[in-house]
Amino acid sequence: MSHPAGTVRAVVVEIERLTESSGEVVDQINRLIPQLKPAWDPVDGARLAALLDSPTVVYVARCGGTIVGMAVFVPHRHLPGLRFHVEDVVVDERHRRQGVARALLTAGMRDAPDGVLSFDLRSHRSRDAAHALYLDLGFVPSDTTVFRRVTGEL
Repeated sequence: MSHPAGTVRAVVVEIERLTESSGEVVDQINRLIPQLKPAWDPVDGARLAALLDSPTVVYVARCGGTIVGMAVFVPHRHLPGLRFHVEDVVVDERHRRQGVARALLTAGMRDAPDGVLSFDLRSHRSRDAAHALYLDLGFVPSDTTVFRRVTGEL
């Protein structure tokens, strides 16, 4: 079906907390990984299962049953209280600019326990569209500098 210029096709996307690994889920996430970080190796079932068994919370967006987006919420408890680091936010390039990332982030923040101090995320300085979304969702740029000491392959 063709759409006249200027119209947007309505896409139905379902957001869910991912709780189980399967071969199909691993395959679908591995289709997203190169769009997130091309240098990363594919994830395997054991690694995904270990992530899902941890305190980390993974949300996926499905369109027609297929995973088209993902966001990972990593709890980080420190002296002042609980924060979540938001990691691995990715939406399949065919589904971008349709509200999928917004729905993933909103679900993760909504489902967090009461008393969370903040949701922190890092984003490459070149990702202008993502930055506009984050600002619209109430995130503000931080004045911190990220330091990283690599101890293994990223």
